[in-house]
Amino acid sequence: FQSSSFDLVLLNGVIEYAGLSHKDKPEEVQAALFEEVRRVLKEDGLFYLATENRFAANYFVFGRGHDGLFFSSLLPRFLADFYSKVLKGQGYYMREFSYPRLKKTLLGSGFRKVEFYCGVRSYNRPKKIMRLDDGRELMEAARPLIRRKIGRIGLTLLVSLRLQKLFWPHFIVLCKK
Repeated sequence: FQSSSFDLVLLNGVIEYAGLSHKDKPEEVQAALFEEVRRVLKEDGLFYLATENRFAANYFVFGRGHDGLFFSSLLPRFLADFYSKVLKGQGYYMREFSYPRLKKTLLGSGFRKVEFYCGVRSYNRPKKIMRLDDGRELMEAARPLIRRKIGRIGLTLLVSLRLQKLFWPHFIVLCKK
């Protein structure tokens, strides 16, 4: 595509799989994809990115990630790779982002404005979308949807300690060129 040709680019649940095309350099493929998105966006264009959080609180509790292995996204990459080779006979190529890494990668790709949001329930079909740093709104929106007491306690701890950016299950990110 020509440079500056799109008003909007959407990547919804895609970026964590992008590295599968070049298994020896998954992080480089993701960064190159972000740079390409920036290139094809018009000056006032918007990039909508939705993806899982590598350190999502639910991975600590339920454990199983996209690759089907328990706790793999929580491990350092070299251990996840070894773990995957032992159990599945192939390396660990999924590359979910943590909040700091995603923000750094997007800014490093040239986006000047990066805003983090989240959805209540999921990023695919959210009941509500809100700023990730708005703890009060997160509590009000998410608490009624959590059926288990342990989940309510966990949500309260995350928000009261201001850790939701690090452990919320997913990110919805809006970026401007």
